[in-house]
Amino acid sequence: MFSSVRSFATPTAGILLVASLLVASCSQPANVVPVFASPALTKSVLNLENPPSNRARVIVFNGGNTAAADYKPRGWAVSIFVNDTKIGSLDPKQAMVFDVAPGQYSFHWTEIAGKAWLHKIEPLTVTLSAGAVTPLQADSEGMTLKINQGFGPYQLANQAGRRQIQPNIEIVRPQSCPPTLCLPLD
Repeated sequence: MFSSVRSFATPTAGILLVASLLVASCSQPANVVPVFASPALTKSVLNLENPPSNRARVIVFNGGNTAAADYKPRGWAVSIFVNDTKIGSLDPKQAMVFDVAPGQYSFHWTEIAGKAWLHKIEPLTVTLSAGAVTPLQADSEGMTLKINQGFGPYQLANQAGRRQIQPNIEIVRPQSCPPTLCLPLD
């Protein structure tokens, strides 16, 4: 009699343990530990200053290419990939800045927990010019996760007739971009 109870209890306990771990992992918000840009780099990025002529600068925003009236901030962090290499994660209200050698690059993003089963990833390939800033958006269209080029209307402000990134957007650097991809900042 005890063996039939034991044979039922062991698989049931295992299933309950796995189910509780899955629920716990889904309910935990992902934490992004930001690497903030230095004050000098932050000022340069907010003022949209071009990088030196031997590098291209990329600024990635966590969504925002939607018209300002329709924009609803994304409530979760995203992971950013360049040439299929994860370089870091980005919270809402942050912009990630990094410099690379001029040339052609592929960009995509996923939710920080990874690609959901029904999501389709649509990478964007861009040729980055020397001495120029390229703004990108981690956006979505239905179930398609895509990168769009350009600024969102809520991301820019006019200060004394000059375009600037809104000062309430935190400027961060990639957490883990390899030196074979990203050039040193600061």
